[in-house]
Amino acid sequence: MTILEHLLTESQTLCLLAIFFLVSCAQIISAGLLFNRRRADGIALNLAYELLLCAHLWLMGALANSIGHGWYPVTLGLWVICPPLEPLFWLDLPIAVFGTVICIGRKKPVMLLEIAFVMAATPPVMDLLGGYMGIYLILDAAFFVFRTGSAIAYRVLTAERFLPRSAPIDAMQGMPEGIAFIRRGCRVRFANDAMRRMLAAIDVSVDLSTVDEIIGKIEAAPGEWLGRQSRQGEPSLAGGAKRVVETPAGSFYQFAMSVDAAKAETILLGLDVTDERMIQAEERALQAQLESERVALGKLMDRIEGIAAKDALVKMRSKIHDVIGQRLSILHRLLEEDPSRERIAMMISTVRDMMEDVNGDVDASAQAKLDAIVESFGFAGIEIEVDGVLPNAKREGDVLVGIIREASTNAVLHSQANRVYVTIGQEEGILVMDVESDGEPLGHENEEGTGIAGMRRALAEVEGRLSITKRPSYKLRVEMRMPAGEDARHAREGRQR
Repeated sequence: MTILEHLLTESQTLCLLAIFFLVSCAQIISAGLLFNRRRADGIALNLAYELLLCAHLWLMGALANSIGHGWYPVTLGLWVICPPLEPLFWLDLPIAVFGTVICIGRKKPVMLLEIAFVMAATPPVMDLLGGYMGIYLILDAAFFVFRTGSAIAYRVLTAERFLPRSAPIDAMQGMPEGIAFIRRGCRVRFANDAMRRMLAAIDVSVDLSTVDEIIGKIEAAPGEWLGRQSRQGEPSLAGGAKRVVETPAGSFYQFAMSVDAAKAETILLGLDVTDERMIQAEERALQAQLESERVALGKLMDRIEGIAAKDALVKMRSKIHDVIGQRLSILHRLLEEDPSRERIAMMISTVRDMMEDVNGDVDASAQAKLDAIVESFGFAGIEIEVDGVLPNAKREGDVLVGIIREASTNAVLHSQANRVYVTIGQEEGILVMDVESDGEPLGHENEEGTGIAGMRRALAEVEGRLSITKRPSYKLRVEMRMPAGEDARHAREGRQR
């Protein structure tokens, strides 16, 4: 190989030395990128071949270094130890054979060129090359610069298609839940950032504490236990219980342990339950508020029931006054006459009607109630003549019927009337009802009693008003707003009459 001295200048050999050194370093990086891939097919064989190519590049760099220093025969040049290089070149032979096996197995004929370059570095081929060895070194350096650079570029660009070996660790580091792999009696093998943050909140250092110290501090920290107890009756993480710890900053962390008996390894899990605890506290406060509101509502309902009972009592008193007053006036008139059997039967019927009216159906129509009143007064020989029609609106109709009842009762009791005249009509959109009788006129001393006050109160609820004329005859006039749709109906029925 002494011919190389005349083929390459010193600067060329030093340049080749730098190239081979850099390419060998790049080849190691390429092998590292290949190793970082998870579950890649044939990764072990490919990795071994990439590392063997590094050995080839180191030998070529040693050859260029020996030539550059003028060491003949060429030596390795490792400070004091300077073994000859020629026997070491025989290592390229198994490298070439190994590459050929991979080429055939992977069906990659493109590998034949690099196998040829490696095979050319064996001593017999070098002797055959003779004066072309310088050209071979330059071509070998150029080829592996291209080959290694292309491999690195390809593995970088396709990195997203393969999961790196660090993917599980990266995934656990990004988890919001804390996780740590531990062995009792030893230190923590791995803890992600979330677990380190949770333990630091209760003044525990992952790197400076043993596993037993970490578990002891978790169990001794202020908080509460969740889950089952150990055989000794005391809950513990090792016994399967969970511990919710409250930190001085007001955060809440839940810790639990999962034991893998097959691997004799334990996983410590941590979960930030601060938001959950805050929601539970808000829920308890809301439940307390709801209970308070329920009690207040109960008191309010009791009060409303009391008011409703009083209102019902007032209405019942008014109804009893109206109904019983009407019936009593009829009974009074019947008693003034001869008590024949027919009169007694009428009195009994009147009493029964009086009880039925007190407990009567409030849903009956106004016209049905008016017919019952006319019939009842007819038993006592008192005739009620009605000219006009009641409004269809139930509320207004019931008010008018009540006024007819009360006015008829007053006419019988106070004026000794035998006939009552009721006129219902309208004047310019106002419903007008007049009630008169053939009874004796009342004196000026007569004052309004409970019945008149009840009429005024009932009319006020339907925006109506009551006026009374005592001379020359006693007359009641009712005026109220015409209910919707009644104007046309009254006009139509007035035309029919």
